[in-house]
Amino acid sequence: MPLAVSGRGHKVVVASDDVAGTCCLCGGATVSNMSVFLDDVPPEKVAAVREGLDRLTPREREILRHAIQGETASDSAESLGISRRTVEVHRQQVLTKLGVKNLVQAVRMIALVERGD
Repeated sequence: MPLAVSGRGHKVVVASDDVAGTCCLCGGATVSNMSVFLDDVPPEKVAAVREGLDRLTPREREILRHAIQGETASDSAESLGISRRTVEVHRQQVLTKLGVKNLVQAVRMIALVERGD
């Protein structure tokens, strides 16, 4: 399953099986090998993210899945029948458990976990 995150006029898609992706920030250029962006993370950090993923509640996993698919908090709230603020709180809890600052970092780290690092 490809991982995607979007916001502020850009969208990044990382295909976890071949670690390739595209970024609209680069004029839509295709990046055939994302390893240059992934290889500088210490193994301990990847392990911490893996542990964080294991600690997510079912609702947090659902919120993360919606975010990775590029949905805004409002989109997720509407499809899940909850408030936008509730989605934002869940997103922040996910970021805290994963030890990252934003969704882009979360997607990057999840790509590393999926890659098996």
